[in-house]
Amino acid sequence: MKSTLTPSARIICGLSPVARIAVVPLVVVTSAKSPYKTFDELVAAMRQNPAKVRYATSGKGTVSHLEVELVNHHFKVQAQDHAYPSDTDALAATVAGEVDFVLASYPLAERQINSGALRALALGSSARLATRPEVPTLAEVMRRPGYEASAWFGMLAPRGLPVDVITRLEEEVELELEVPEVREKIERVGARPAFLRSAPFGGQLGYEYRKWALVTKAMQ
Repeated sequence: MKSTLTPSARIICGLSPVARIAVVPLVVVTSAKSPYKTFDELVAAMRQNPAKVRYATSGKGTVSHLEVELVNHHFKVQAQDHAYPSDTDALAATVAGEVDFVLASYPLAERQINSGALRALALGSSARLATRPEVPTLAEVMRRPGYEASAWFGMLAPRGLPVDVITRLEEEVELELEVPEVREKIERVGARPAFLRSAPFGGQLGYEYRKWALVTKAMQ
């Protein structure tokens, strides 16, 4: 059977989407010693001191870099990026005060937020977390309902794989995500089961392709 997936679904190195499995929310954090108590204060500082506020990334082109650039573009502000070898190094630099903030995965930053070494300013999740009801979402502070900043995990297959095979695979993924032990393991690492079938997953990939193309074009 010939695949009926839309062209927008075939954008990742010639691969077709099968299913989205889980998402990991990102979080804007600053050192507990930082003067910034809220996300609005951070944006005000970037507006008053263009390119003086520093943020850590795990490298050019990573989500910790491009997502912040998207936020900067939204608020029409500037901040100076500083690349580190890894997400862990970028987070450590933020704790130490080498930079003013970082957009990190919430699971990676959670322990230091809980210990008081980091202050959470805004979450990239679709809603506030029950464990951190005081921390607003980026959608709230950006006044963009539905906006999310997260990393995702999904299954992709070679382009041209028959639709009946993709359908069987997505059904198996959905069944596995209904197993309590599987959901528990996903949640244990700070992710959230977030199943999407191939068509809506392909729509998400198409949206992200356009989104990041606009960001990189704006940076040129």
